[in-house]
Amino acid sequence: MDMRDCFLIILFLFLFQGQSTPQPNSKRSITYIPSANGFCYVAYNLVENKVDIFQPHIVDLWDVGQTTPDLIESVEFKLAVRNKRAALSALPVESVSYEDGTGIIRVDSKIKDHSLTRYFWTPMVLDYKVLLMVCHVENAAFLNLDPDQIEVHLNTSSPDFYVVRMSQIDGQDLWVGAALIYRPGISERTFGQLKDELFQAKPKNLVEAEKRWWRHWHHFENLPANIYGKLHQAVLQSAVFLKMAQCREPGPSYGQIVSHLSPHYPKVAIVSDMAYAIVALASLGHFRESKAALTFLLNSNANQFKCRKFGRIKWGLCEDYLISLYYYTGLGHERSVWKNNAPVLHLDGSGLFLWAMHEYVSKSADRRFFYNKEAKIEKKVVYPLVNAIDEEGLIQNDSGWYNLPAPGEHFTLSSASAFKGLTCAAVLFRESGAVDLSTELIKISSQLRNTMLSKLVVGESGVIARSLEQKKWPDFLDGTTVEVINWSVVDPHWKTALSTLNAMESFLRLAEPSRGFSRDYERDDKKRSENLFVNLRSIEALNRATRIDRANELLDWVMELISSNTYMISSTLQAGTLRYEGTYPVIGRGAGACILAVFSYSKF
Repeated sequence: MDMRDCFLIILFLFLFQGQSTPQPNSKRSITYIPSANGFCYVAYNLVENKVDIFQPHIVDLWDVGQTTPDLIESVEFKLAVRNKRAALSALPVESVSYEDGTGIIRVDSKIKDHSLTRYFWTPMVLDYKVLLMVCHVENAAFLNLDPDQIEVHLNTSSPDFYVVRMSQIDGQDLWVGAALIYRPGISERTFGQLKDELFQAKPKNLVEAEKRWWRHWHHFENLPANIYGKLHQAVLQSAVFLKMAQCREPGPSYGQIVSHLSPHYPKVAIVSDMAYAIVALASLGHFRESKAALTFLLNSNANQFKCRKFGRIKWGLCEDYLISLYYYTGLGHERSVWKNNAPVLHLDGSGLFLWAMHEYVSKSADRRFFYNKEAKIEKKVVYPLVNAIDEEGLIQNDSGWYNLPAPGEHFTLSSASAFKGLTCAAVLFRESGAVDLSTELIKISSQLRNTMLSKLVVGESGVIARSLEQKKWPDFLDGTTVEVINWSVVDPHWKTALSTLNAMESFLRLAEPSRGFSRDYERDDKKRSENLFVNLRSIEALNRATRIDRANELLDWVMELISSNTYMISSTLQAGTLRYEGTYPVIGRGAGACILAVFSYSKF
């Protein structure tokens, strides 16, 4: 037995005993890393060190009553030595991360002086439901390792997969690859061509081709010159999450963006989250993606929730409307969850849609896109939003981001988004020549703003409250009201803006001075969670208020946190343990908000 055979047996015994090492990054709290290409979705399990989720759509609720299944139990590489097999997932892991600026999951392991790297991704270079996986073994010739000794094992009960295996010797290195093809929806002729092309492909070239695709896509991004280091990496990876979360399947689903890429919560397209994603994409210069998302919203099937009455309180819109009051199925049907025999409704969507439309049109100069939809937007977006202003002079009761059951509250964020949307619409209609409508919208938005400043602020200092109904100090504090500053409902140097930021520092900030904010006030510190969306939007508000040092401190804190978690942003963060809670990566209100925060840093 020579030295190379001895090493292989030692390696096999190590794998067979199932030894593994914990993640070396003690700040990391994520348990999975996703990859998606707009056609399908996979997740790499950081505990088991293998891919154990494959879904044939990125949307979990594909159609009414039709959920997207997870079709595999696992797929992984195994090493075969002398008629025995052991999974490479048992190798100690040095690092797991994305290849910089891509959706390729890279897993690095090392045994003595030999490196072994595994790659898993859903390819953007292919418009199909495919998982690609590649194993790269350095100095494989020294190990006397044959390509056939690295096998691909798929554990599934589905008959709809076909596995194509390929390998190559590159100098002293061995590359073994596999393509897991989901066959439904692919014609026999196309499947034959795809199978043959993948069989002839070289695994190393597959990795390089995907990297080139992402480099080319990033090439069109308009990044400020003073963005570098972790900030630059955060923007690149956030852009990747936005792209991975957008559906590319042809038909009515095309263009929608799911709100997160978590395997443990339903992935659906929520209007408010899509709006932040569109604004971020337009800011980067990815106009094709932002236009596709707007087109999905314009063509989708909303208008499902008409008026109900709870006493004197109206619940829902009493006229035809275009923008969903909560979320969409994959095929574009409006849906909601129900509480107390009524749907949860969000009335911020139309205003946020108008904001997103304005950002796309102004940055792309694609005014024709708006002109072609102008009448539809006026009739089914603008006027339903205007008519949602009730006798209080505010946007009527809805569920808000708290998902309250009916009758809800007059939430500040709903009125603020309406103000922002109507002012943006006024600009768009004036540019199209509809001067009278533009003037009318300016008047309505000004009245809405004045009402907000008189009814939604509390005390002599004028702190912004979460709603008309909640005025108890400090329970009325809501971190999302920083959008009132960002959207110019109040001037950032006014007393109201500064008092609101001061109140957040005193009652919503977590213990350490550099930490961020919870969304709302919680008397029990053990129940408090840091809200990363509030943190990111507060960075822009602090910059606008010329509290630059605090804004930079908060941005540094967020960068430190997310860089330890492959730049994924979670919905919340445990106050004590700093562990991610809820969904991650969050897309529009996570990756999109991160991009906007970094761009805000570059301006001030």
